[in-house]
Parts: sequence; structure tokens; C-alpha cells
Amino acid sequence: MGGKAALFLVIGFSLIFMVIGRNISNVSVRAYDNAMNYHQRTNAHSIALAGANIAASKVFFDNSWNDGYDDIPYNGGKYSVNVNKTLDVVKITSVGSYGDGSNEEIHTVEIKLQPSSFSRYGYFSDKEKIGSSTIWWTSKDTVWGPFHTNDKISISGDPVFMGKASSYLGIYERSGSDPEFNGGYSRSSEPMPLPDDGVDLIGDAASDDGLRFDGQDTVILDFRGDSLNFRYGANQPDTTLFLPAASPNGAIFGGAATIRMKGTIDGRYTVAASQEIVTSTSGYWKWNRRKREYVWKETTTTTIQGGKIYLDDDVVYKDNPQDGPSDDILGIVAENEIFITDNAVNAHDINIHAAMFSQEKGFGSENYSSRPASGFINLLGGITQDSRMAVGTFSGSTITHGFSKRYRYDNRLMVMSPPFFPGTGNFEVVSWFE
Repeated sequence: MGGKAALFLVIGFSLIFMVIGRNISNVSVRAYDNAMNYHQRTNAHSIALAGANIAASKVFFDNSWNDGYDDIPYNGGKYSVNVNKTLDVVKITSVGSYGDGSNEEIHTVEIKLQPSSFSRYGYFSDKEKIGSSTIWWTSKDTVWGPFHTNDKISISGDPVFMGKASSYLGIYERSGSDPEFNGGYSRSSEPMPLPDDGVDLIGDAASDDGLRFDGQDTVILDFRGDSLNFRYGANQPDTTLFLPAASPNGAIFGGAATIRMKGTIDGRYTVAASQEIVTSTSGYWKWNRRKREYVWKETTTTTIQGGKIYLDDDVVYKDNPQDGPSDDILGIVAENEIFITDNAVNAHDINIHAAMFSQEKGFGSENYSSRPASGFINLLGGITQDSRMAVGTFSGSTITHGFSKRYRYDNRLMVMSPPFFPGTGNFEVVSWFE
């Protein structure tokens, strides 16, 4: 190889190595810049998350808090949080920033919270006994949706729990039982109390922009789509109301009344019945031999008036959500019992579309131990009750009186609830955007 050729070869290789070196340098710089940008973005994201979590915690412990935060230093950056409340929805917007000037990275996290309602449970009870008598889950029982009891789950046979199940006092199984917990089971660390003012709050709502019935022992409600026929007592004439006008906010309330209801629901309503404790005093004169005079003997009698709801026939939605889209939703809330009436039409199954809540008693079947075997309770919705009540009796796996249970959860209740349905006192996250 000649001198010129060698010179050109050296120059060529030099140029190639210069280009490669420059590219390596550029790649290194870009890698460094990418690493720095990633570091900035990650920190901004983490700071925004921290602000969102701190604000959510404040709302959970104090649902009236909406002060927010402004430029709070955190982990080398800062966050600002805005808390906006619209009706029952709380929107938390957290903005995190990290870096300065052109190197500043900004990230936003948005959370939506709403009050948690007991309607989200497929089944909830505080107690699983009537007095000292245990109520059992049997082989013909199937429960969908979230399940919780503050008591013990007592099992005789092979019931099926389709959703997540939990209890405070654990599980007791009779020998040979084989329950299915398809959504898993966990033992809760503490009980969840029922509110003692849930019915009263519905009464307040009914007074504001709903429908109230006061001064009546019995109110009979027959829902017919968007209209309601009601009367006071079996032999009274019906009055018809256009429900959207009669109860714009969806609250229907019987003060110190027993409500009997049936029919087809078109819209969003909650029917509630409160109780009144009535105290009466009476007495008589009795001869006292020691004092040799008449002495007045006084007795006090306390009775509970109202607070019960009877289901006289099917209570169903106009548009069944199992068949397609539906905006119909019903809450049935009683201070005392919710009963399936012992009558002819309920002798062969009953269909119930509702989230039910009994504040001091439970949901049961009238004359459960003496009525004939009556088929199934086909429930679409959920049950929340202070004390579990019986709906039938069984021998082995055979129902001898009353009903077997087919409780199917209405999945819409995870994100929506009937108007003014009693709440747990906590909030739950309905959306989280990062």
C-alpha cells in the first residue's frame, strides 16, 4: 500500500471514529437527559399521589373538610390540592411539581369519592340469632354480592357465597358441611355498627321534597310504574298520585306507621317506616290492710307503634337490570321488621327488587314456622339488618315451612344507591385517575 493510500485510510478511520464517538456522546447525553426526565416525572407523580392520599385521608376522617392545600413542600417538590364537593360527590384534584424553570415536571391526580352506603352489601347483619336460636345457612341457600356479619356465619350443609364474604366472629360449620366461598372469605378485625338515625334522615328528606304519611296506623302502597295508589286501611278508597311530582327527591315515608306495599317501580325511590314508642298510664284503688286505707296503684304500659313494612306481593322494577339497562332502583327501610306477608299470593315464590334495611330488627317471613313451604325468595338487591330473621324451617336439606333463598346481588349497587339510603359513615373511592 502506497503512502497516499495509507494516509486516506488513516483519515477515513479517523472520521469514522469521530462520527461514532459523537454518536456515543449524543446517546450518553440523551440517556442522561431521559434518566433525568424520568426522575423528574416520577417524583412529580409521587408527590401528586402523596397530596391526593393526604387529602383523601382528611376527608375520610372529617367529611366536612374541603380546605385543600396550597404549595406544600414535599420530597424536594410541592403539591397543591383542591377539594370540590357537588351534592354527595367529593372530587380531589392534586397537582404535584418537581424541578425548576424549564426542567419542572407537573403531574395531576384526580380522585372521586362518595359516601359509602349499606346498599353496597348483598347481605349484612349485626346478629345471626333470634334470641338464643341460631339461624343457619343451608344447602339450598345461594348468596351473590358482598357478604358481612358482625356475628358468626353458621353453616349446615353446602351453601354457596358468590361474592367476598367476611365475619367478625368467624365461622361455625356442622359436621359434613362444605360451603363454597367463591369470592373468598376473611375475618374482619372489628365490627361495623349500623347507624341509629338512618330512618330519621329519610323522614327529614321526605319532609323537604318527598312524600310523607303521618297520623295513620297503616298505609297501603300499590306502585304502578310512575303512579302510586295508596289508602289507609283495607276498606278505604284509593288515592292515585303521579310519583315524580309527589316525591321529586324519591323519599316516601310513613311516620309511626305500618306500611304494606307491592307493585312495579319506575324510577328511584326509598320507602321507609318509622316507629313511635307510646307510653300509657293506668291505675286502680286497692285497699291496704296495714294502712287501713285505699292506695292508688299505678301501672305503665309501653307499646311500639309502626316501623314495620309488609311485602304483600311482588315488588319489582319496570325495567329489570338483568335484562338490559335500567334506571329503576328501590330502597326499603324499616325501623323494625320487614316481613313477607303470609297470604295466598305469596304462597308460591315472591320476587323482590330492592336494597332492604332494617335498623333494629330484620327481614323475615311472617309466620315462617307455620306457613306451608312457599318456594323461593327471588331477591335482586341486598339485605342489611340488625338481627337475622328466619324465612323458613328445614329438615335436613328439605324446606318444611316458608321459603328457600335465592339472593342475587344487583351489581349497580356497588356504585349507586337508592335515595337517602342509610350510610356507613365512611367514603369510598368511585374513580382514581393518575
